[in-house]
Amino acid sequence: MKVFILFLAVFLFLPAQAAEQSYHKRIKAIEYTRLAERSNEQLLMLANHYYRTRKLERCHQQLELLLDRDAENVEGWLLMGNLWRAWGQWQQALEAYDLAVAVDPGRAEIHLRRGQALEQLGQQDKADQAYAQYRAQSKH
Repeated sequence: MKVFILFLAVFLFLPAQAAEQSYHKRIKAIEYTRLAERSNEQLLMLANHYYRTRKLERCHQQLELLLDRDAENVEGWLLMGNLWRAWGQWQQALEAYDLAVAVDPGRAEIHLRRGQALEQLGQQDKADQAYAQYRAQSKH
């Protein structure tokens, strides 16, 4: 029984380990690519990686370039809002979420984040409206 459990653990662990190694290889490859030559997809992937690893200045750099190139990138605006939240800059977070809503008004998560930013800014009536929009969009 112990051998079977060990085999099962290794069998389940190896694919996850290989996927993580592959992810880190992709990140390193993107990092070695010159900033100006990175695709929008690469910029967003790297920004997400830096956000998750709390390298917030690097995340911001990637997002700035991405959003300068593609002002309609809703994922970029959403992550930029999250970045401003992490820095406690609620007004800038709200502005980023507002730009995300302008690109994709039907995305529920953005309304939730807007509501949270508005609440932090002491604008409870507007926050309640954003939360209502979130609930309405979540039903679809």
